[in-house]
Amino acid sequence: MRYRKELRIMSSNFIHDVKIIIDGVEYTNSNYSISFSIVRKSNGRSSNYALVNINYLTELTKSALRKKVIVPKALNDNTTDENSSEEDLIDTASLDSELEEIQDDSTIQEENQELNTEGHKITIMAGYKTSGKGLIFFGDIERVEENRSGGIEIKATEGEKSWSTEIVNKNYSAGSTTKQIVKNIMESSSYGMGVINCDDFTYTRGFNAQGTLKSELEKLALQVNAEARINKNLIYFVKKGHTELETTVSADTGLKEIRKTDNGYILTMYLNNLLQENMILNIVNYKGETVKTRIDTVSHFYSRLKFETTVECSPYSQQSSKENQTKEENNEELID
Repeated sequence: MRYRKELRIMSSNFIHDVKIIIDGVEYTNSNYSISFSIVRKSNGRSSNYALVNINYLTELTKSALRKKVIVPKALNDNTTDENSSEEDLIDTASLDSELEEIQDDSTIQEENQELNTEGHKITIMAGYKTSGKGLIFFGDIERVEENRSGGIEIKATEGEKSWSTEIVNKNYSAGSTTKQIVKNIMESSSYGMGVINCDDFTYTRGFNAQGTLKSELEKLALQVNAEARINKNLIYFVKKGHTELETTVSADTGLKEIRKTDNGYILTMYLNNLLQENMILNIVNYKGETVKTRIDTVSHFYSRLKFETTVECSPYSQQSSKENQTKEENNEELID
């Protein structure tokens, strides 16, 4: 459905505010011609990625940016010797005696996180002069080349390199719990702490974490039917079906179009920096009816003629989510 009347009213209030930060250097839409497309998916089968174009750069700046390609980090041989000393063992008592659940407050997390600075990084923030900018992407620069307009085009992915290569080498003593171990691994990683929201499990014979950050957290997740993933440089260790936040969109918040599909809905709206994958999204249609959905994919676009967010979402059923989780629990083999 189209919201033509609302669009005319809102367009005058939405003054675009965009900032690109590359290795600490800022590029804003006030000083440069910027465009981007960002795709964020909840299935985890492919990386979140961004394609950014910046024009009206000096030759010196373009030359410097073209050199910013990802440099593979050499993996240290951190494998543990079979005769590891007892000093290498992390005792349960040394972990937090009372593990506080990390609250699901993405706004606070994004403000307080210390961003991973390994390699060349790009941060994309977008919003409006009246309501402020929000973080919509933080990742590794994969490719830089000159575009047709004489500027530069940057392709980036969101933190997948370190996620798959960063080494964990820790031994946890008998009696350590999943939440204690996950929290300790999070704190010692190059990522920020996102959310820990899962069932707990006690490792009566201890736990040896020796592998990549991704592989070891996924082993721990398998034990408690959870999933480990990254989002905007934060690690999430959560129950399957976990939803990050809940919000509502309507014509009043910039919703332009609703299209019904076989699997759910495709929404087009003015760029909304609050939306992210796995969020519960309440859609208010032109009749005032509300439909509850779960976000599968979020895409952000910015160019001279477009400043939009496109969302693909599916109907949300809490009961169905619980049933699927129970089936997975019954089919998974526990490991100790």
